[in-house]
Amino acid sequence: MKIASIVPVYGEPKRAGDIAAKLAAMLREGDRVVIAVDGETNASIESVLGRLPNGVEVRRNGVRLGKCETVNRAAAAIHADAYLMLDNDVELPEDPAFLNRVEAELARREVVEFPKEAIGRTPIARMMSMEFLSFAMISWTMASLAGRSPSMNGAAFAVDALTFRMLGGFRPVVNEDMDFAARAFQLGARFGFPRSLKVRNEVPEDLSRWVVQRKRWALNNVLWVRENLPIIVAHFFRTPALFLSTVLLFLPFLSYLAVYFLARDTVLAQALPLVFTVTQHFHVLSGFFLVPAHLGLIMAEGWVPTLAGVLVALLTFFSFSRLLRFRFNPIDFIFYYFVYSPVWLVANAAMFIVLLARLPVELDWKV
Repeated sequence: MKIASIVPVYGEPKRAGDIAAKLAAMLREGDRVVIAVDGETNASIESVLGRLPNGVEVRRNGVRLGKCETVNRAAAAIHADAYLMLDNDVELPEDPAFLNRVEAELARREVVEFPKEAIGRTPIARMMSMEFLSFAMISWTMASLAGRSPSMNGAAFAVDALTFRMLGGFRPVVNEDMDFAARAFQLGARFGFPRSLKVRNEVPEDLSRWVVQRKRWALNNVLWVRENLPIIVAHFFRTPALFLSTVLLFLPFLSYLAVYFLARDTVLAQALPLVFTVTQHFHVLSGFFLVPAHLGLIMAEGWVPTLAGVLVALLTFFSFSRLLRFRFNPIDFIFYYFVYSPVWLVANAAMFIVLLARLPVELDWKV
């Protein structure tokens, strides 16, 4: 299998040089590595390009086309059996068999997302480390139970070339990776999330950069829901494994409603935090109910059931961190659980209101 690795670069080369060096060291016959420079070059980019190892190709747009068009053009110019798509802020593992592992996964699946662990030690980065773990939990569950997934984090993934061409590559949208995954899902593409291909991913280290990123990510989520909810509903009952995966994903919301209406006026209300957090495997919907539920029960029923619920959620995340080989810090999880997740939920809700009101959204992201 001939694999073409494509690394788009805009503005800052970041880890492009390291990615190219690692891939060049493991190239096999027919494999290719392409650094695709979008927009005008600069001294830092040229410094990296001047040190690229033999076998690494460079494509230059000259003008800014955006990530989607840059990658699509690079892929169209390459004859390959599969494409390895890597953002230039990804750190590949020190594994000389990495491409062989990618090939083995693509022999069984059309789309293979790589687990991504956050790089960084600042408070923001540590919260995002928990968030990346929650992303991995969702993707691993979808891959394991359904073998398909309508969404993914496209910073690092591989795709069969025929599937990429059938989908017409990336569409010129803000959420190009999530959009691509949804269309691959509709096409029936098999989805994998192998632990053996875990990479590391840079994340914002300070609040200002986090806000810039979050604005785009919140827009991504809202656009994905708006455009793909009919697809999910249409396929919901056709695939039993997908049904199970989706139910598991929404268990925090469903369990809250069930316990709230069945036990609100009984002594069973003391168990609400425990029952709720037993099912709180994912952060996606938890923030909306998390704070009022816990604060209300702390005031009315005491600390014991709330602490029991937090402990169950912590053990759930910890178990997944061992399964998926992610680092885990209990103190970070507490802040993530009570503060970061609810704030991120509010940000998504705010973006939904902005789009509903048809207000303009300014992004430093060309599509």
